[in-house]
Amino acid sequence: MLKLIFGTHLIWPVLFNILMGGLAPVFIYLLSFQLFNSRAVAVVAGLFSALSLTSVALSSQLLTDQPYFTIQVASLYYFVAGCQQNRRWLLLLSGLLAGYGALVQPMGQIWPVVVFALLIVLPWPAIYSSRRQLWKSSGIALAVMLIIVGSWTARNYAIHDLPVFGSNGMRALRSFLVAQSVAKSDGDMKLIPKSWDSWEIEDGNFLEDQKGAYANARQRVVDEFRAHPSQMISLYWQNLFENMTTANAYVER
Repeated sequence: MLKLIFGTHLIWPVLFNILMGGLAPVFIYLLSFQLFNSRAVAVVAGLFSALSLTSVALSSQLLTDQPYFTIQVASLYYFVAGCQQNRRWLLLLSGLLAGYGALVQPMGQIWPVVVFALLIVLPWPAIYSSRRQLWKSSGIALAVMLIIVGSWTARNYAIHDLPVFGSNGMRALRSFLVAQSVAKSDGDMKLIPKSWDSWEIEDGNFLEDQKGAYANARQRVVDEFRAHPSQMISLYWQNLFENMTTANAYVER
């Protein structure tokens, strides 16, 4: 999509990523202020985001991480603002951004879970007579997001015979989590890149055979989880913690 918008000149998508990186702290500030009604809390939250080493590093790279994060935070801000002010156009905008965020990175499908958590934890504004009315009003955003995700899933089923939103999630599970588990079981972490290379050949090319490669990757994930369930769960949370704390930023040379 970046190539479609900006062409082949790298400077424009780099500047776009920098812009998205600059907008993230702004939306975090706005979201925090909307949630806590405290300028001090909002400023601290925005500064934490602006000074995050992960955000600074990602802003200068051609990855989808920074645009995705900014889009998701913006969608949450408009969702909270729309609920608190009972403005449907803000909720509509929130759903559109959430759906687009999921297209940027499939992990954006977790957005409804975050929204449900907000609706449960946050007190409903005085403009609503009950929490049920709040849920009913906020359903606009969820419906729009699910329509976008459902439409793309239907498109994948029609073209690739795969009733899934995105196949790269299963491929990532196989190539990283399963590879880590296999290497840990064998006691040799150097096996990880070797597993990547061999599985790419054995399981098939996702670009050439989406359905077959997805099925093979999924089976490999299921087999490893059945063999080492606790180890897979432990590695998952370990990876999550490392990404949250940038503990994996050091690369041995």
